[in-house]
Amino acid sequence: YAFALGNTRQLRADLQAWAVDALAQHRTFHATFLFGCFPHPSESTTQQTSTVVPQQQPNSLTATVTIECPPTRLYDASGARVTTTIVTTATPDDITTLVTQTRTTNPCLPMLAGNPGLLEKIAAFVGIVVGAELQSTRAMGPAFAAIDWEAHDQDWDGSEGPG
Repeated sequence: YAFALGNTRQLRADLQAWAVDALAQHRTFHATFLFGCFPHPSESTTQQTSTVVPQQQPNSLTATVTIECPPTRLYDASGARVTTTIVTTATPDDITTLVTQTRTTNPCLPMLAGNPGLLEKIAAFVGIVVGAELQSTRAMGPAFAAIDWEAHDQDWDGSEGPG
């Protein structure tokens, strides 16, 4: 590449564009993955709602009957796992329904906690600049700004090539 014919202005612009893009990808990855999905411990919150319907007329039940539906599990828009259970109890006097919702934030990534360097390995795997390459890429902007490009931007005829 040392004596190849080319446009130094275009090469410099391409290198600067690549560095800006690489840093933007790093910031996007950092903001969405590292902060959005950081492997902090999961937390659960439980909310219970009870509804009692009194019987207007006595029913034919002689004992208490309890029916428990299997739990349903889904993920909400934030990625939290929501588990809902419903238990209905019928007595001769009333019918009671108890709905329990348990919302667990960050249900999957706590298993990554305690593994130093794992998130950086994931970043490197998906093509995000990290480590020494990231430091070098960040240094490109000030390095390009410090160079006097006037002498380098003159047209080159190639006559000074290897002898």
